[in-house]
Amino acid sequence: MSDFKSVKVISVIARLFTLGASAVLWYWSYKYIFKEVDDDVECGVKSNEDYNDCYKIIRMKIPSYSKGAIIGKNGATIKKIQERTKTTIKFLNKNTKDMSDTNQNDSNCEWTVDVTKDKYDDAFDILLVRGLTLRVMEAEKEIKNVIDSVPIYSIETMCVDNRFVGKIIGKKGENIRRLKELYKIQIDIDKNNTNIQRQITFRGTTENINECKREIIKMIDSLVVKEKSLNSTSINRTNSGNCELNRSQSEKSEVISDSNDESLKNFVNYPEELDKNVDIYISSVVDCSKFYAHVVSDELTTLDQLIDEMTAHFSKISPNKSEIFKVGEIVAGFYEQGQLWQRVKIIGLEYGLYEIIYLDYGDTAKVTVENLRNFEINSKFLNLPFQAVRLMTHGIQPCGEFWTENDISEFEKLTKVGCFHKISAVFKKKSSCNLEVQLIDEEAGIDIANKLIADGKAKSL
Repeated sequence: MSDFKSVKVISVIARLFTLGASAVLWYWSYKYIFKEVDDDVECGVKSNEDYNDCYKIIRMKIPSYSKGAIIGKNGATIKKIQERTKTTIKFLNKNTKDMSDTNQNDSNCEWTVDVTKDKYDDAFDILLVRGLTLRVMEAEKEIKNVIDSVPIYSIETMCVDNRFVGKIIGKKGENIRRLKELYKIQIDIDKNNTNIQRQITFRGTTENINECKREIIKMIDSLVVKEKSLNSTSINRTNSGNCELNRSQSEKSEVISDSNDESLKNFVNYPEELDKNVDIYISSVVDCSKFYAHVVSDELTTLDQLIDEMTAHFSKISPNKSEIFKVGEIVAGFYEQGQLWQRVKIIGLEYGLYEIIYLDYGDTAKVTVENLRNFEINSKFLNLPFQAVRLMTHGIQPCGEFWTENDISEFEKLTKVGCFHKISAVFKKKSSCNLEVQLIDEEAGIDIANKLIADGKAKSL
């Protein structure tokens, strides 16, 4: 009897085992059969013969600057894309045989659209995407979206005078580190310090690079001003007793007297009568033979009043950072040294800085858009003729090929530039747009040109 019961128990156990095995078998069969059907439906195929055509492998050429964004922190982004699209994604080493890592059986591998935005041939990476056709297309779309969200990086260069490099770098590299952190860019300076100029290379977004360049240019401009102040004084329009030099450093300032520019016809008239003395104040110097001056008259008092009114008016107007000014426009410009608003003409634009010439003084500067304002139509501030007159010293030329800094400094001292010192000017000759005058300091009893020749700073023309 006991034997019979044992057999019965064993039989029950065997049946249960058989049922369990059958259930497992049916589960796996169902999973694979219906998964294949689902995949076929997704791929749009009608038979198993077309299934291989549904499997796809692509290689994407992507800009290197986007690699970090595609991978994400600890690989989070690329993992999410793989999970959502049920694809396999990996980066290939473009410098090795891994470039052909599509295996011998990957006959469906193809190149997709080149999505690199970088203009440098070596700044790209290769991304391999495997999976079902529709899934691969989804992954490709997500990858492109990530790339589009990453700011485009570029490489730009600029050259600076070697003597300014130390200031740009700063003590123990403090300034260059500050620039890198502030603008989130890479800055490399050419280590060859034997050249007159050094090249600076910037890597980052175009916007940040331009902002950094502007700051460096402003830094260099301030250093140039400091250098000049060591050897001479510069004009300070807010105090006639303080003779500080603010000389134009560019021949571009000569556009102030371009007779073909209709917008500049409103200049004060210079008396063109031979042998007639006219008292002038020299306001800005280009070199010993070219300078800008005020003709002594009641209009100079009117100019002071006009500048005061302009300063009061434009100081209340907020800057429009998105405004774009054109070269040749006459606008109101801020004179930082005197904290005044004056009439200027835009003569250049570089790295987001506008180069301007002060129409009532003749000197130039580089300013940001925040330091410019448009005049209203028929503005009363344009009624007074522009007071800067460009003149030439009659009868002299440089001893060498060019005027030297020492030559120009001597001319500035003799004429007391910016000190409102009266110089007697006698009209001698007019050629093209140039008025040539003989300069005489009656108080000192000297002819400026003859003095320069006697001191070896110039020679007769």
